[in-house]
Amino acid sequence: MLVAAGFLAPGFWLLAAAAVVYVAMVEYSVQRPRLGFVTFLLFSVAEHAAYQVGVALGCLRLGSFRSYGLKLRWVGGRDRPPTGRSAARAPQGFTRPSHAARRA
Repeated sequence: MLVAAGFLAPGFWLLAAAAVVYVAMVEYSVQRPRLGFVTFLLFSVAEHAAYQVGVALGCLRLGSFRSYGLKLRWVGGRDRPPTGRSAARAPQGFTRPSHAARRA
């Protein structure tokens, strides 16, 4: 998204580059590969670019870009979560499951 915005406003290129380097730094520190950071950064950018090209080509093939859309919905199927006094009488669907229940 930021790269696309860079075509409209050149200032976004710097923000996009900073985001890419930041993500690569986090991944590098978590994965601790036996590569130098610059090499890891190049492979990381290539991997992310290949993934995005694959998603875009799939969207073009299907004729829909819905995979880029974001859809939010509340657990329990209601329009919005209860607040205030009604929260005490909330249906079970609004309680957040524990971490162990989410992994199962």
